[in-house]
Amino acid sequence: MIHTHSLQTSAAFERINDALLGKTNDNLSNLIEDLEFLLYKAKEIQDISTSISDGSDYEPVAYCDIPKRY
Repeated sequence: MIHTHSLQTSAAFERINDALLGKTNDNLSNLIEDLEFLLYKAKEIQDISTSISDGSDYEPVAYCDIPKRY
């Protein structure tokens, strides 16, 4: 990984990495969709947090395909 994370987060990334490498029976298309959803949510939370901190207006930005579920 690129960054140092908490033990819990590092373990989660290791499990995701194993799934991406085919060490599980997970469907790669489903994994990609779920990762896109998590990326979308993380960036949305980051934008809202920044907007609250600096008082700017929040305007959602499409960072990736908008997920099908919320």
